[in-house]
Amino acid sequence: MSEFVSPSEAALREGARWTLSLHHAPRGGVTGDLLGRGSGSSMEFHDRRPYSPGDDVRHIDWRALARSDEVLVRVHREEVAPRLDLFVDTSSSMATTESKAQRAVDLVAVLARAARAGGYAVRLVGLGDRVERISVEELLGEGLRFASKRPLHDLVAEAGGDARPSSVRVVVSDFLVPADPGRLVQPFARDAGRVVLLQVLSKDDAEPEAHGALRLVDSEHGGIREVVVDRSTLRRYAERLARLQSGLAEAVRRHGGLFLPARSDLELSGALESLARGGLLDC
Repeated sequence: MSEFVSPSEAALREGARWTLSLHHAPRGGVTGDLLGRGSGSSMEFHDRRPYSPGDDVRHIDWRALARSDEVLVRVHREEVAPRLDLFVDTSSSMATTESKAQRAVDLVAVLARAARAGGYAVRLVGLGDRVERISVEELLGEGLRFASKRPLHDLVAEAGGDARPSSVRVVVSDFLVPADPGRLVQPFARDAGRVVLLQVLSKDDAEPEAHGALRLVDSEHGGIREVVVDRSTLRRYAERLARLQSGLAEAVRRHGGLFLPARSDLELSGALESLARGGLLDC
């Protein structure tokens, strides 16, 4: 798909209705969830944490150092504002149908707006030909373009390295790649507050129908393969998809995260209700 896909009017409306329901692990200690909400540039003292190279020495707590010989820095409210790192797969496999591309864009738009309403600092990252930051304003105005030929697993290490410490991380993809689920999850889970894998599938992805002899074209590499799609083929496909989803769910669960499917052939409102039941959104 060469053109940009913009968020639908329904997505823009729904984005004002929802908030994220995920708990966030603050950078500064054990003082509670979402304490940075709405804090702006407040410099109110909030907590202490161990000194790390690069920290402003003006924030060192000298009294604590004198008492314990441990170098601590004073953490202010703005430093524990919740963070959402929202990663979206912009490969051409996400646009095998118009409804699939539209659903991916709509979900990303709803999540970005819901997070902002909840006081999150939102960073949107496209996983396409390269790892590329995209502004939320660009997303809401122009949309996303799904044209990359690079598979997701080529980019996860770099993408995970771009994530902010203790951020909530949501990865939007179909995850239909020949890669070990654990290897896909690990870069995103490292030093994360929470990780969510949001799998967007079209009806053909989730429930393909038998069509006899077909010529299949790889959406990313352009390779052609002729196959006979019969009941046996569909059964094997369903088993592989189930194993993939089970593997992703188990891999992210080991890091305290969530795996949530989202079908593009359902109404957007119904898909969002499903995500709310799964623990991602709240009214």
